[in-house]
Amino acid sequence: MPSEFKNEPFTDFSNPKNAKAMKDALAKVSSELGKEYDLIIGAKRKKTQDRIRSINPAQPDQVVGLSGKATSDDAEEALQVATEAFKTWSRVAPNERAEYLFKAADLMRKRKHEFSAWMVYEVGKSWAEADGDTAEAIDFLEFYGREMIRYGGEQPLTKIPTEKNELRYIPLGVGAVIPPWNFPVAIMVGMTSAAFVSGNTVLLKPSSDAPVVAAKFMEILDEIGLPPGVVNYVPGSGAQVGDYIVQQTGKKMILWPGYCPTHLKILPEDIVRRKHQHPQARVVVHPECHPDVIALADAALSTSGIIRYAARDDISELIVGTEVEILHRLRKENPVKKFIPASEKAICPNMKLITLAKILNSLETMSPRITVPEEIRTRAKAAVDRMLAIV
Repeated sequence: MPSEFKNEPFTDFSNPKNAKAMKDALAKVSSELGKEYDLIIGAKRKKTQDRIRSINPAQPDQVVGLSGKATSDDAEEALQVATEAFKTWSRVAPNERAEYLFKAADLMRKRKHEFSAWMVYEVGKSWAEADGDTAEAIDFLEFYGREMIRYGGEQPLTKIPTEKNELRYIPLGVGAVIPPWNFPVAIMVGMTSAAFVSGNTVLLKPSSDAPVVAAKFMEILDEIGLPPGVVNYVPGSGAQVGDYIVQQTGKKMILWPGYCPTHLKILPEDIVRRKHQHPQARVVVHPECHPDVIALADAALSTSGIIRYAARDDISELIVGTEVEILHRLRKENPVKKFIPASEKAICPNMKLITLAKILNSLETMSPRITVPEEIRTRAKAAVDRMLAIV
């Protein structure tokens, strides 16, 4: 039996030894930038004609890696492979499935700084944010493994003298895992491991902004000997691959971290109205919009994807279906082009909580003041100073 669950500790980067270890990891990852990562469908590595170009958001001319870009045909192939693998994987004992998670946690713990370094490059996280993300991923592996053992054991039931009853949790089938970019390791690892430790098989479509770090997790699954087809790596566009595996393949479950109420304010009739008003315009929307909205668009892309799409030479007029604030940047970077909001209602209240007026007032009045213990303040400042010194 595994020991009692304990959270993975965060790294104290004010310790020179830990800071050096992180710098070494960043140097190692830097030497590996620009590599290609193929689709993984069962035991097969599959090259694709198109690639997803993952870039460093802090240095857009730096390519972090090139992942395969799956099509709906690739997604269908992965579904068939995952469906076949489910027949045997679903019958593997819960304790045995849990062991794969514990082995993955051990490997991730050994490469903790490397995973954090990949996030620094791929999604622009600070050292502390990346370290927390990796630690949470390790926590998920350790916790879900223990939970699977618990759920796989005898379950408490009210005893009836004349009956013999038992409760068992059974796998459901193939799951679609579509994690976001902002927690590219923690949520991706958490949803994927929860699905397959429960006896299900997985189609993993990582965010197009963070496909490389997901490929690194696939390397760990390969090293621990997870059977082929249990987790299949199919990065691709949300509109083509994400929608396909969610809507058209008849799965019993979709592992999804939540939804965006702002994007759901954009309605299909908004798109129809804008297209009637601007018949020559193309339509790009965020993947978190309603599927009926996405179906009316020419493309469904992440925020960075929308920015790149707007810069294309063949785009002169664009209807944009995401938070309206992005239009300011699009117009500034593309002054000769015309950008139309899909809906004026797509305003995120959380993003509007911080305003220039509030920032100015805070600087002028030095308020509100947040007080923390001196020991924490000193250590936190030291960590920030070290990171600023590197920059």
